[in-house]
Amino acid sequence: MFSTKLRPEEVESEYRQDALKRDTSQLTIAIYLALIPIAVFVLNDILTFSDNYLFTEIVIGRIIMTVWSLVVIFMLRQSRHFIIIDRIMLLWLIGVSLLTLMISYSRPDDYIAAIVLNILYVMAIYVMFPVPLYMHVIAGTLISLGECMMMFTVKNLQIIPGGLIMLLSGFILANLFGFIASYQRHRSHRRQFVLLNNEREIKAKLHYALSEVKTLRGIIPICSMCRKIRNDEGYYEVVEQYLKRHSDADFSHTLCPDCLSQQMDELAKHR
Repeated sequence: MFSTKLRPEEVESEYRQDALKRDTSQLTIAIYLALIPIAVFVLNDILTFSDNYLFTEIVIGRIIMTVWSLVVIFMLRQSRHFIIIDRIMLLWLIGVSLLTLMISYSRPDDYIAAIVLNILYVMAIYVMFPVPLYMHVIAGTLISLGECMMMFTVKNLQIIPGGLIMLLSGFILANLFGFIASYQRHRSHRRQFVLLNNEREIKAKLHYALSEVKTLRGIIPICSMCRKIRNDEGYYEVVEQYLKRHSDADFSHTLCPDCLSQQMDELAKHR
């Protein structure tokens, strides 16, 4: 019901391969943008959470994710097939989702900013990364469920009454709106691809048809007696030769009823 794939599979593969360069470029930019908080917030960890028991693990995780992101960018530029890129990006999205949950788990119970940032991360995954819809759902669901489980089981959040419901609603809405936006974008891009393909086919057929047609234009000088046509060199030639040289037409000779009757009369007179 919510599938965005084109049918048959050959058309979907053609679309994915056609969009490969555009998607690779967008993915590269999105990963670079994702690296900014991953790398820059190391300073925040050192200044604010250096006494946390998971501090070392968090810093190591950020370094590993930064290196892995740079490797992924290199692999995206080298890959020439969308299936390989899909597998690479699925691993990257799962890795960054787990790192996000790990960072959130290490924060103090009353550190609401981490939860709000994760809601924004969910939206960013749906909007920024041109990957198949199921990857958006996997990454968004992984972060949302993991964060909600921590909110209700591990963390003792001291917030206003109803605050947990508001945060839970934030994750639900982030996934819902993100899903709709991603679904509509996939549908729109595929619709444009189909329309463009149809336009290309029509243009190709029209070009072929026009290449098969040669049209005679202007005034053609023809003898009023013998019906020969004067060519560009000033010589007169029979109609068949002139038309064959100026078009793709060919001739098969026959007699019309009037001429046939006339010829029969002529033959009868000579008997």
